[in-house]
Amino acid sequence: MRERVPSRDRRPVRITTWKGIATHLGVSVRTAQLWVRTRGLPVHRLPGGRGGVYALAEELDAWMKQAEAEILQAQQSGRRRRLLAIGTGVAAVLLALAGIGAGLWNHLRSYWTWPALVRVENQALAAIDAQGRELWRHMLLPPSDLPGARPAHGRSEAVLADLNGDGSPEAVVVAVYESSQPGGGRESRTRLACLNARGRLLWERPPACDLRDANGVPFVQEWEVHAMAAARAAGRDHVWVALGHHTRFPGVVGELLPDGRLRMLFANHGHVNSLATVQRDGRVWLLAGGATNALGGAFLALLDPGRGFAKAPEGGPDRYRFQTPPQAELPIYFHLPALDLTAATLSDVNHVYMFEKRPQGGVARIAIGGAEGCVLYLEFDYPLEPRVARITAACGLLHRQLEERGLIQHPFERCPDFQQPLRLRRWAPAEGWTEARVPMATMKNTF
Repeated sequence: MRERVPSRDRRPVRITTWKGIATHLGVSVRTAQLWVRTRGLPVHRLPGGRGGVYALAEELDAWMKQAEAEILQAQQSGRRRRLLAIGTGVAAVLLALAGIGAGLWNHLRSYWTWPALVRVENQALAAIDAQGRELWRHMLLPPSDLPGARPAHGRSEAVLADLNGDGSPEAVVVAVYESSQPGGGRESRTRLACLNARGRLLWERPPACDLRDANGVPFVQEWEVHAMAAARAAGRDHVWVALGHHTRFPGVVGELLPDGRLRMLFANHGHVNSLATVQRDGRVWLLAGGATNALGGAFLALLDPGRGFAKAPEGGPDRYRFQTPPQAELPIYFHLPALDLTAATLSDVNHVYMFEKRPQGGVARIAIGGAEGCVLYLEFDYPLEPRVARITAACGLLHRQLEERGLIQHPFERCPDFQQPLRLRRWAPAEGWTEARVPMATMKNTF
């Protein structure tokens, strides 16, 4: 029941039964009693232990107002938590998608982006894009017939060229492996390999060619690659390699075909140690240099890759000839005979070991004798016209040392090889052998 007090007395309204309290709150008696135990509903018990209760209406109203405010705040907090949870979930999904997208992009980039260059790094071939990012890496595994071998430092190389004409570049790699042998020696093997722009291996094989010796017998397939060159000619990319035989004298220059076979362009009676491309009158020519066992000394040759197979001019013992028939004549072949310094050092031959290309010509570096640092530089204009020669100071020092030992009978200042014009032998199809004299630059002249 509810006791009402006149307003002029300003006394609070007292509710003295559970039913009245529940009615005032708009709930059931059981709910009101539960709120007392669990939520602190302000209901007071009468003294005497008979279970009598009372509540003040103002306290109930204030309690209800506070409860409603807490419920509203909880609802708002819950909504914020739900929104935050949704936002966090969406962010996580977006981050996951971004990670997947980045991974997918990195994966697809190797398919969509062509390498700008390829290089051999330790035991792997790495493909790099135009921004300097690595696209893929291919391990260079040693051949099975040379256990324990590792890639030879500084001897492996790679180029990019569209060999098969499919519009994307292939990576052509020359991998040289070395293995230490009992007694301190080293054994090497060379492998040629081709990978597509995505890094998939297309083929791998040892270098081979069908050159036949003086008896018409094919040389045993024991070839290694000494040099490689690439250029674009006649609307497509070309790769040429120079081969030397492991156990015998010949050197071969050939063009790599898309399947890895070699189309022979040139055979020399001595190893071909260097190879370069030059352009003249809109055409691509090849420069080959090395040694000639048949004639003794170093050689320089101009090759026309558009013609068929050609051979070096014959000379020396019959064993240095080839039975493989030529299909074309060689444009130019220069021969630098062995010098006094060569013979005094007990070296077999000199050899051209490097070409340095310049805008209007080039320089052939020729190792003289067996001495380290003794080099003859032969400058030439394109396509192959010798202009001037010079030597390193090490040649003069070695010459004087050999004089003191009685191995050279004239002083360096009067050496016919180094103080007079350099004498070269020049072979061309129309003239045969002629002599070319190339000015020798010394400390006493103006060259």
